[in-house]
Amino acid sequence: MQGVNFFVIVRESERLAVERDFGATFPNVFGIQGTSEEEFFQQSKSYISELMTQKEGESFYIVTMAEDLLLVAAKLREAFNLTGMNFEQTYRFRNKGEMKKILQKANIRVPYFGKLDLSKSEHKAYFEEIVAEVGLPFIIKPTMMACSNGVSKIESFDAFVEYLDDAQPNIEYGYEEFISGKLYHCDSIVSNGEVIFSSACEYTNENMHFQKGKSVISMPLPDDLAISQEILAFNKAVLNELGMEQGANHLEVFKKGDELVFLEVACRAPGAVVVPMYERQFGFNFLNTNLEMELGLVPELSKSAKVYCFSGIFPVQPGTAIELVEPQLQSGFDMNWNIKQGQKFDSADSLRDIAGSIQATNQCFDTLREDFRKLIDFHAVNCA
Repeated sequence: MQGVNFFVIVRESERLAVERDFGATFPNVFGIQGTSEEEFFQQSKSYISELMTQKEGESFYIVTMAEDLLLVAAKLREAFNLTGMNFEQTYRFRNKGEMKKILQKANIRVPYFGKLDLSKSEHKAYFEEIVAEVGLPFIIKPTMMACSNGVSKIESFDAFVEYLDDAQPNIEYGYEEFISGKLYHCDSIVSNGEVIFSSACEYTNENMHFQKGKSVISMPLPDDLAISQEILAFNKAVLNELGMEQGANHLEVFKKGDELVFLEVACRAPGAVVVPMYERQFGFNFLNTNLEMELGLVPELSKSAKVYCFSGIFPVQPGTAIELVEPQLQSGFDMNWNIKQGQKFDSADSLRDIAGSIQATNQCFDTLREDFRKLIDFHAVNCA
């Protein structure tokens, strides 16, 4: 990008990899020694302060694509009085309990929910209290985690106690109604409070099912489908209530019977394998576009599909990988493997435990959708 100097702050453990892979684009990489958000904030603040002194009079912007650093970036913007989302605005998109409170007040359907109190000593009584409030089974998950870390479906009192025994006291947890339905996501770009691009997508499986060995693959749906129209309108209402003004967003929503039920939303671009899918189908890169908008530029985005696509990931499986299996599809596709035969794995703990990824394309949406449905129960790894 002409006229822009990038100064990149990463964890020290990531610095060499960033310099190796992106050195031509990002020649100035600073490594943070600490691991906590507070350490990242304090060291970044010191580095940025020194940089602004050296380059007095120049414009500065603070941008992150990492969900776990969104609040750090917001605090840094406030510390230096820079443009972009502030802490309060960002918090609405990070804390899953807070976002549901706001949407519930606006009569947008969210799961029945509450904040988990780890200090409760009478586990049986507390379990029955939660069941009376949200039903059984129910979900427990951290309110500020990403990649489905720590998400668990509680189906019994024993499972509830086991979760509490493993819970970390420094993490905030919430419980919510278990929603049985089809999961979709909607990715959008907002400029000056207006949605200038949005796409409704279908998932093969819920993110939580990745830990049970199932694929998580998404496919953009044509806008003229009834479900697309419902989701696009729902997405617009959610972003309006949460006060989104600028940038990329990723919404997840259930279709349960005749209603849509909110799951969560993030003020960031979609996951990594989805970005090249959008670039292939619509001709723009979500991450680059989000960066341009952070710098005050308003892109011209086309919703005209160049080709129909889907992309997604397959989880590692417990045991020793004896065979890496490619699906039999009518559509053209590319498979990328993260593992090799002979490697041994436990079950996937989160969406980061990826065995391989796929991107498929077809000029015919109906044919692509047939292939998409073949992958709902497809296992890409055979283990012994």
